[in-house]
Amino acid sequence: MHKNLDSKKLRICYCGSGSGGHLKPLVALYNKTSLQVEHQFFLCSSHPFDQLFVKEWGVSAYFFKYTRISQGNFLFVLWKLFYSICESIQLFRSEKPNLLIGTGGYACFPAYLVCILFSIDFYIIEPNSICGKVNRWFQSYAKAVFTHFSKVDGLKKNTQIVQSGVPLVYDKPKKGVDEKILIFGASLGARSINVFMQKYFEAYGGDDSSEYIWITGKSDFEEFNYFNQHKNIQVLSFVKDMQCHLENAKLVIARSGAGCIADVEYFKIP
Repeated sequence: MHKNLDSKKLRICYCGSGSGGHLKPLVALYNKTSLQVEHQFFLCSSHPFDQLFVKEWGVSAYFFKYTRISQGNFLFVLWKLFYSICESIQLFRSEKPNLLIGTGGYACFPAYLVCILFSIDFYIIEPNSICGKVNRWFQSYAKAVFTHFSKVDGLKKNTQIVQSGVPLVYDKPKKGVDEKILIFGASLGARSINVFMQKYFEAYGGDDSSEYIWITGKSDFEEFNYFNQHKNIQVLSFVKDMQCHLENAKLVIARSGAGCIADVEYFKIP
């Protein structure tokens, strides 16, 4: 807990956007500290994924008007940045956070900047092995940067670095039956994995000796859900609670995102 403040007086803003890798660690902290702090809320982009994600997890959230601050011509980017900074100032004046925890992404840029302007302490969670741009730009102003890996490219030697792992939303693992092969491409899916599995299943018929749970992501679900006709293949678009699937998996096929790596490490799955 933050050393300079009593936990009962903490008012925490969690900032991140764009993927489960950015938002899930913050949800884990939000849930674990909900009874220990005075007030806490999320600040995200207005992207449909962010809005759906925080709604499904039932957390209090505010959203920037613009989703991709860095995209567009130079003048439009400047306008979006200025507008987002104004939104952050207005929100911070009303909600009065005295601590911010961010995971990066362009939604964090105006929030980090306003923290500096208003002398609000903030911490960064950088779960990846290569530091994201926004976290890299603001690392020197953060009280500390929490990492998953012992070495993260892009972090300066004078940055206060704490290797802590990735906060997870899961309960203590229970011993599952270890009978299924779990395929997923993180919260948004992974096109390359889905195409690979399509070719595999079409070539080998799904290998009846194994059961498969294939989480395609919502954008690819309609294209690949015809594989549900195979009795040993279950195709899903999205799963909020991954714990039951991870506990019963004998093998995981996934992308190498920080969240995916943390999940399989925690559940000790090959």
